[in-house]
Amino acid sequence: MTHTIIIEKLFQLAVVSILLERALAFVFEIRFSGPRLDARAERPRGPMLAEMLGGTAKAAIAVGTAWAVCRTFEFEVLTAVFQGVERAGAPDEVNVLLTALIVAGGSAGSIKLFQDVLGLGKVARDASREAREAEAELRSLEARAKASELAARIAAAEANELMNLADVESLRRDADADP
Repeated sequence: MTHTIIIEKLFQLAVVSILLERALAFVFEIRFSGPRLDARAERPRGPMLAEMLGGTAKAAIAVGTAWAVCRTFEFEVLTAVFQGVERAGAPDEVNVLLTALIVAGGSAGSIKLFQDVLGLGKVARDASREAREAEAELRSLEARAKASELAARIAAAEANELMNLADVESLRRDADADP
């Protein structure tokens, strides 16, 4: 029974870490760029918020968000993990804070899982989108090349037909000229 509770709590911890990482990724991956001068021009890709903040600010935001989530939902895992161990009287707030630190630290593992293993990070999404766009452009170019080739073949056949008609007319003129 105890192991089941521990496994359940650790699973919840992993899920909360992943959810926190995805929520913070949305915020940290926002790009800042200047106004477009030409509506047809591609929007410049400015720096991401994460690049502008730096590691310390990002860590502080991650820990603060994790603590707010853990505190709001009264989520802590240490009591379940250390169940049966005599408590030294640590207040529950300390357990919530330590769980929040674990969740914030665990989001780095989630980043690794999402981006490197599952390929779901922003870089992978952007690369996938660019690959699809390049593939569509390639199909369009191939279709245009095929249409041009067909047009050239039709023009060659028409020119050949005109040459044949000219030859026939020339032969008729020669036949008419010879009595």
